[in-house]
Amino acid sequence: MEQATTNERTVFTFMVLTHEKLLKPYMDHFRETLSPMQLSVLGLLEAYGMMSMTELSEKLHTTRQQMTQIVARLFDIGVVERHPDERDRRLIKIRPTEKAQALLTEGARSFVREVLGMAGRLGEDEQQLLRAMETANRILPRLTNGAVESGGSSCIPGE
Repeated sequence: MEQATTNERTVFTFMVLTHEKLLKPYMDHFRETLSPMQLSVLGLLEAYGMMSMTELSEKLHTTRQQMTQIVARLFDIGVVERHPDERDRRLIKIRPTEKAQALLTEGARSFVREVLGMAGRLGEDEQQLLRAMETANRILPRLTNGAVESGGSSCIPGE
């Protein structure tokens, strides 16, 4: 069996630990209100703005039919709105409501307090971790199919 390179191990370990230490606990914050897929939809809408069902299903690697059901549930609880596209009235765009933004903001604040509380116990490593997150936030939105696009900006809400 071929040995993994250092870069391959680094990327794989980063993904596993990010899921375990950050993503899963973040999604657990919303367990009572939103499913992980519903939270992912709202997160994408917050990050990228209005999107069509096709765009959402492509980004989340799910079928358009599944996305229609997920968005319908989000619409029923009042966290998304449907708007006809200005150029093609047959195309419906989805965007988060103020209720969704408030829900995500409160969840993020609570979660960030927990993460910074954990990071605060790291001492000097805390600042390195925060700098690494800033770097990742700047670079990750530019990744496309394994390549990095030039330029670009953060897709973090409020930036």
